[in-house]
Amino acid sequence: MLLPHPGDLDSPIVYFKVGPNEKEFSAHASVLNKRIARVCSPLDLSKYAIGFHDDIEDIFSYVLQYLYVGDYQISVLEDDSAHIACEDRTQVAFEKVLVLKNNYFRTRASTQQLLDHLAENFPQTPIQPICRETENICQNIDALLTHARLHIFAKKHGMDTLDRLTLWKLVHVLEHMILDSCRIEGVVKLLFLISGLDKADDLYTLVVDYAASRSRLLVRCPRFAALMQKRPELNYSILSNLSGSL
Repeated sequence: MLLPHPGDLDSPIVYFKVGPNEKEFSAHASVLNKRIARVCSPLDLSKYAIGFHDDIEDIFSYVLQYLYVGDYQISVLEDDSAHIACEDRTQVAFEKVLVLKNNYFRTRASTQQLLDHLAENFPQTPIQPICRETENICQNIDALLTHARLHIFAKKHGMDTLDRLTLWKLVHVLEHMILDSCRIEGVVKLLFLISGLDKADDLYTLVVDYAASRSRLLVRCPRFAALMQKRPELNYSILSNLSGSL
């Protein structure tokens, strides 16, 4: 990972509040000014001059990790699919996948092409989203949702590199995810999270593509059916993806 410039650590400490509960965080002013110039300026050095009202106080530590070293890693324990060999995960994950034209998740090759595109111009090789103490891609649902929430925050505040970095990690997780009943519930939560986004948002497009390609499994979930009724625009997006790609 990139290390902060030594001079950055000599800059003043900025204090600020995050989220509806105004949880307190702090960071060096130079680091903030370099990474998130749109919301921080050299004049913002008074206590609590900087505030993020986004409901991300529980995951903001990953934003700080990115600000200092240019990447982040979500530390979670291995999930309940640890018994599946790493080399077998992708094969299992692609079972029952609909091969849809122009869908990012139709094949391993198309997904890899997307990953390569997202990684263009990264200043360093990103950290793989793996589980602690293993080399398996993390399929933990909370971690999946954290990547998505970090993307929404980064997009809102103009943090373009973090924006692409979160998508890169999210695609890795989705590509390898084995959709058992618990993870299907997690994907429904992810769909709910992105349902309020602009349809032009890259995260919206990615998750709709994923849902369309895994629709054979998702339609078995009552909560998925309920969400489609509550969010007709999202339902239309998934159906349009299906009908336009067959």
